Amino acid sequence: MGKLSLTIAMAIMLVSGSVWATPPEENNEVKTLSEQIQEILSDNSIYVKKEDLTARVLFTLTEDKRIVILAIKTEYWDVRGFLNRRLDKKKVDITHFEVGEQFVVDVRLTS
Repeated sequence: MGKLSLTIAMAIMLVSGSVWATPPEENNEVKTLSEQIQEILSDNSIYVKKEDLTARVLFTLTEDKRIVILAIKTEYWDVRGFLNRRLDKKKVDITHFEVGEQFVVDVRLTS
């Protein structure tokens, strides 16, 4: 009886360890989308003088996985124009999403 309970306890620990070691798929998907947006924005010619420039971008995806900008919240018109030119209608590689689902990404441009 003691060996059986020990075996069951070890099996439960192994299974729970596997569950905790595997990150949720949804988090990987969001990270991948963020990384793709970072790559799209990485090669830029925008000049940042003294302080970091920030913006919050609200967007959705079309059926063919293209970004549609819904809103850009920032104090800086230059940043708004830059983000709109760079992101609008760009295609991303994402597998799990619903058409019309809204995403928010915070963008920071540093000097």
